[in-house]
Amino acid sequence: MKIRAIGLDMDGTLLNSNNRVDKTGLELLEQLRENGVYVFLSTGRTKLEIHDVIHENFLVDGMITSNGAGCYTKDSTLLEAPIKFSQVEKIISVAREHGMYYEVHPFLEERMAYREDLLIFRKLFYNEYNFSTSKHWLNFFRTAFETKVRWVDTLPNIPIAKLLFFHTDKNKIKDFRKKLKQLKEDNNFSISSSSEHNVEIVNEHVTKATGLKQFLKKFQLTPDELIVFGDSENDLPMFNLAKHAVAMKNASEHIKEQADDVTDYTNDEHGVFRYIKDNKNIFHFE
Repeated sequence: MKIRAIGLDMDGTLLNSNNRVDKTGLELLEQLRENGVYVFLSTGRTKLEIHDVIHENFLVDGMITSNGAGCYTKDSTLLEAPIKFSQVEKIISVAREHGMYYEVHPFLEERMAYREDLLIFRKLFYNEYNFSTSKHWLNFFRTAFETKVRWVDTLPNIPIAKLLFFHTDKNKIKDFRKKLKQLKEDNNFSISSSSEHNVEIVNEHVTKATGLKQFLKKFQLTPDELIVFGDSENDLPMFNLAKHAVAMKNASEHIKEQADDVTDYTNDEHGVFRYIKDNKNIFHFE
């Protein structure tokens, strides 16, 4: 069956290690759209975070944000599924006890953290550097800490899309994740990761797959007509949904084992775009 839709993870997949997409790649995606293929971004990023790295003039047919908690077309909102605010406060309290860096992400507003944690975060990023952390992820979260976070004395009671946590020590993340699983027994939320150093929490009923289902229904598509690309744990639900799941060369072996195919090149080598060019026959375009 002809591929009529493509779902693209961003970090580690569409984006290179500098959080950029090359111009030629964007032109190829536009060529796909001109030939009747729907292009969906499927990411753990919020809508604001997407626009940090991809210009608003770059058109896609849909954006699955915050691992499925927000689904948007250019002109409309298909879905917003917030975390219960009582859960937000409880989880943040546990994160602070474990020394986690954290960000509270509303759907369309700046990310937030408590002002009183600013110096603790600074110590984490500058005095406790753990060389097990990849340079990409350290720079990613350090930049967010320095330039993106709004420091508040009290969290406003507004809809929250996701909670994000990070630590330079992956063993501390493992311990924190175990605590979250215990907490989850009495609180309904969904846990996922995009690296060994971070954890993301969203509404229990959403994943990247539930987000993609929103768009398949809207555009009268089937999973058999969908190809997806990803590199991390939070991509696995859409791997299970799509007829064609492609893991990046830079993905872990665990992720590759659950894909139908693997790119010959990494995200820094334009792996997605080279794969599309080498497999134009499944898209039926020149």
